[in-house]
Amino acid sequence: MAEIGRPMILPDYDSRLLLLLAGIAIDALFSSDPFRHTFLARFGTAASTFAYEPMIETVLDSLADYLEQHLDVAALLAAARPPRLTRAA
Repeated sequence: MAEIGRPMILPDYDSRLLLLLAGIAIDALFSSDPFRHTFLARFGTAASTFAYEPMIETVLDSLADYLEQHLDVAALLAAARPPRLTRAA
């Protein structure tokens, strides 16, 4: 346990995990159109009219359509299911 008044030193893997989580949180904040506009307005900067969320939906829909067209999705889902176990006679 760390002494009072002294910072606790985290092992490397803990530090990397915290940095990863912080990066994910910041990325999620700035992907929010309302947050990004409000944040930039505090600095007197106008945000672009780019709408991130609808663009992501469009890209994901296009990707799903492409995969459905070029892959046998039903066969992939069937292969991903766990095998049915039967009782030995």
